[in-house]
Amino acid sequence: MEGREVRTHPQCAERVLTLNGEGASFTESFCMPQGYNAIAYQLSKPAEVVIRLDPRHSYDARHFGRFFDAESSDGRVIVTYTKKTHASEDSSDGLEEFRLYIAIRFDGGCKLLKRWAEQHYKYDEKRGSQPASRYVFEVCRLKTRGLVISAGFDKGLVEAEAERLFSNYENSNYEKLSMQGIALPQTAQADYINSRIKQHPELIPDGLSPEEIAIAYSCACNSLTGMLVRGSRHGLLAGLPWFFQFWSRDELISAMALASLDMDAAVALLIKNLNASGIDSRIPNRVPSTETRCADSVGWLFLRLSQLTEKLRLSDSQMGLLEKGIANLMSNHERGGLVHSELQETWMDTRAADRKGFCIEIQALTIASYRLLYELTGKDVYKKQADDLIKRVRQAFWNGKTLLDTKDDPVIRPNPFIAAYACPGLLSKAEWVSCFESLLKALWNEWGGLASVDKAITAFVPHDDSEERKSYHNGDSWFWINNLAALAMHKIAGEGFRGYVKKIISASTTEVLYSGALGHHCEISPSNTLRSAGCFCQAWSDAFYIELVNTLFILGNRHGENIRVMRG
Repeated sequence: MEGREVRTHPQCAERVLTLNGEGASFTESFCMPQGYNAIAYQLSKPAEVVIRLDPRHSYDARHFGRFFDAESSDGRVIVTYTKKTHASEDSSDGLEEFRLYIAIRFDGGCKLLKRWAEQHYKYDEKRGSQPASRYVFEVCRLKTRGLVISAGFDKGLVEAEAERLFSNYENSNYEKLSMQGIALPQTAQADYINSRIKQHPELIPDGLSPEEIAIAYSCACNSLTGMLVRGSRHGLLAGLPWFFQFWSRDELISAMALASLDMDAAVALLIKNLNASGIDSRIPNRVPSTETRCADSVGWLFLRLSQLTEKLRLSDSQMGLLEKGIANLMSNHERGGLVHSELQETWMDTRAADRKGFCIEIQALTIASYRLLYELTGKDVYKKQADDLIKRVRQAFWNGKTLLDTKDDPVIRPNPFIAAYACPGLLSKAEWVSCFESLLKALWNEWGGLASVDKAITAFVPHDDSEERKSYHNGDSWFWINNLAALAMHKIAGEGFRGYVKKIISASTTEVLYSGALGHHCEISPSNTLRSAGCFCQAWSDAFYIELVNTLFILGNRHGENIRVMRG
C-alpha cells in the first residue's frame, strides 16, 4: 500500500491510498478531536489495519519492563499496558510506574496478534537521533472501515469515550464530534474567509487558489487553538512533538493571532506572563524552567499589551509591574544607553548564532515598551526615553543602507524584520525600503523564504538534517520569521515588495497543506529547498501565518479584533 495524494480539511486529514500493483485506490481520513485523548480513523472501504502500540513518556527510550494484555469482543479491543522498572535500566526492579488503558472500537473483523515487532523510524535515522529503531507491540489486525482509539488511566472512562466517539465518527457526524471545544469552522465563517480572500486577487500567488489559502488559514487556526492548555495550568504549548512546554517567548509571539480567535485566552497568557516577570524584569524562559534565560519575552509582552490595550483592563498593581519592569530592565541590562543580552538569550538561542551583545530586535521591543508606558500613563518621561533610544539605535545600528543585526557584528540576519514589525517608526519608509532590499539580497531563497544568516558567508549551512543541525540558526529558514517579514514588508512598503510577499504566502500555504504534519505549520525548512523540517507543529509559525492572512485578506490593520473564526 502506498500514499498517492494527501488532502487537508478543517475537520480531518485525508490521504488517497493505492494498493500496490492493483491500481485500486481508496481514501483514509483521521482526526484527533480536541478535548479527548483519542484518534478517530475512517476508510472509504474496508481494509486491513494493524494496530501497533508503544505508550511512553516522550524521552523515555527504555526497552524493558513493558507489559501488555489484550482482549477482544464485539468490535472492541481493550488493552492494559503496565510499565514497571527493570534492573538492567533502573535502580529498582519490578516496581509499577503506571498502568494505562487503551480502548479500540471498530466495525468488522479482528485477529489478536499480541506480539513484538521491530519498528524503524526513518526520520530519526536521518537526523541521527537514537534509538532509530525500537520494538513495539502489535495488538491486532482489523478488517474495518473505521475505528476509534482512546487512552487513559481510568478503564471505564476510556471505554465510554471510545464508544461515544465511534458512534459519531462512524456516521461522519463532525458536529457531535465538536462537543467539548473541538475547533471546527462553521460553514458561514468558512465562506466568509473564502470570500474575503477572493476580494484581493492581486495578493493571491500564481498557482494557488483562494480556497487553498482559506483552508490553510482554517487549519492553522485549529492547530494554534489545539495547543492551548486551559484550566489551572493555562498556557500555549510551543510545538509538537518535542516542544511540549510553555515557552514565554513563543506564547507572547503567538498572542496576537490567538487574540483574533480567543481573546480571553490571549489576555490570560499576557497576564500570566506579566505576573511572572522577575526582579530583573526578565520573564522565565520556559515552564518547566531551564538554565537558559530569555532577553526578549518582556519586550514581546509590552508589544502585545500595546496592540491589545483596548481589550485589557490593567489593575493598579499590574501597571506598577510594568513601570517597575522597564526600570529594572534598564537598571540591570543597560550598557551605554542600549539593552544588552547574553549568549543564547534571544530567539536565536544556539551558541553557533553568537549573538551576545546588543541585538536589534531587543532595542526595537524596548522602544515599543516605552511607548506603551507613555500611552498608559501619559508621563512625558517615557516618551522622551523612547525618542532618545530611537536616536541611539539609529546611531549604533543604521549604516545608511540597512540595520545591523547586532551593534558590533556586520553579519546579516533577518532580525531587522522583527524591528520593523515592532517599531516601524525607527526608520523612514525610504530607509525601510533600503533595509529590506539589503536583507533580501543577502537572505532570500527563491522558493519563498529567508535564510537565517547571510548566504554569502562561510558560516552559512544550506541544509543539515542531523540532530545537531548546524544549519539551525546559520542557514535554516524559519516560517514564523518568513511570515513576519511578509507582514512587515506589506505594512511598510505596500506594493514595492508584493512579489516577495506572495512567494512567502505560497510557500507557507503549501507547507501547511501538503507537507510535514498535515494542517499544521512546521518550524523550519532548509534554506536550499522548501521542505518541512524541525518540529512539525509550531505555534509561532501558525500564529504569524494567521496574522499575515488576517492583515492581507480578512482584518486589514484592525489589530486585536476578535473575528471568532473558531468555535471556542
